[in-house]
Amino acid sequence: MSLVFRPARADEIQRAQELVVRSINDLTERHGFGPMATLRPPDFQLFSLKDDPDGLWVAESDGEIVGFALSWVCGKLWFLAELFVAPSHQGRRVGNELLARTFEHARKAGATNKSNALELLVAFLQAYVFAILTCIYLNDATVDGEQIWLALHLFYELPNDRAELSRLFKDPQMEAKGRLDR
Repeated sequence: MSLVFRPARADEIQRAQELVVRSINDLTERHGFGPMATLRPPDFQLFSLKDDPDGLWVAESDGEIVGFALSWVCGKLWFLAELFVAPSHQGRRVGNELLARTFEHARKAGATNKSNALELLVAFLQAYVFAILTCIYLNDATVDGEQIWLALHLFYELPNDRAELSRLFKDPQMEAKGRLDR
């Protein structure tokens, strides 16, 4: 069984996404949750391939895609969006090799800020929880997308007092601009 690592091609992105779904569902089924992932159109993956083709890699064994990595560079930001290995090939350093190639992609592109989907999800969830708690604290149980957006940008530099928090969420200028629906 020969294992080949190479750049991904547009005509195989759909097969790579099938691997992603199989890998996620294998994991969730092994932990008793049943299948959770479904196949969706690979719009972001195809955009990434067109915009930054050096960031998409496949691992292939006997003509079958057994690993897939997608990283994307935008300016100085490097983002690891997907890294999946077929259950039959896990533990064989396939993921390590794909990850090494995406790190090299970041190095060549000059990216100095590195992130991944999990970090962004955690940041979003932290901001979402913060927005909910702030609205409850201000005795207003409504939360909308703009409040979450504001919380994302303020999360790590928040004022300590309630009056300042209240001012931020009830600023008439923000409401007049349609930034916050209250």
